[in-house]
Amino acid sequence: MSQFYKTYLPSQAGVFQIHQSNDFLDCYACQSDLSLIKAASLAMHVPAWTQSLLQLRNMLVAPLGLKNTQDFAEQPSEASPSLQFPITYHTETELQYGYDDRHLNFRITVLKEEGQIFLSTWVHTHNFFGNAYLTTIMPFHTAIMRAAIRRVAKGE
Repeated sequence: MSQFYKTYLPSQAGVFQIHQSNDFLDCYACQSDLSLIKAASLAMHVPAWTQSLLQLRNMLVAPLGLKNTQDFAEQPSEASPSLQFPITYHTETELQYGYDDRHLNFRITVLKEEGQIFLSTWVHTHNFFGNAYLTTIMPFHTAIMRAAIRRVAKGE
């Protein structure tokens, strides 16, 4: 079993086409021989506790007119097994998920490079509400991302 670590997203990642200097960007990585599709499937799997958080989020933001993750429900596929976020970018080495909304835009990147899997989140806020939202969800975001990269590191 491989350990995961906090790191920088490699500069060739597709998100850098839209990244701006004040945007939020975090990244975790682990050594892995998994295929990109398998790693993305593990990373984007939504355990029950995460699904509960997403449902709570959907209820809380509905009155504010923000997009609901259920608005994007795709048919599950190998690359997007159960997560409601659409694929926004796909190459041989990278899958990116996310969407744009009134308060912020976000992308989750799964990148395979030189025996490593990188899992990153990019957020571009549009206004005060976007900044407040990002600050509020940060502890949950960190827990979700660490659990996701841990699944990839374990390969299960």
